[in-house]
Amino acid sequence: MFHKTITIDVCQQDIDHGVRKSCSKCPVARAILRLYPELHVVRVDQGDISLLVEYFRCVFTACLPEDVRARIDLFDKLGLMEPFSFTLTQDEDYPYSS
Repeated sequence: MFHKTITIDVCQQDIDHGVRKSCSKCPVARAILRLYPELHVVRVDQGDISLLVEYFRCVFTACLPEDVRARIDLFDKLGLMEPFSFTLTQDEDYPYSS
């Protein structure tokens, strides 16, 4: 289902419908759900990201790149974000990655 590395494209629609200060409805989470509609939960925290499927089984975890953290912070504070793309690499050491 998931590769070790995934590329996420955050588009204007994700930004327009994103919710500030929401780890599951922010533009980054919306972009991931658009790419993987079979996911039940996407959790984007300031430090990492988790993708979960049925029964909240974690299927992918990764550390957020620093520039993505800065973009999320600006969106949370001011509602500002431009479309962008970034790559996530699976965190093999995370205990719940599968």
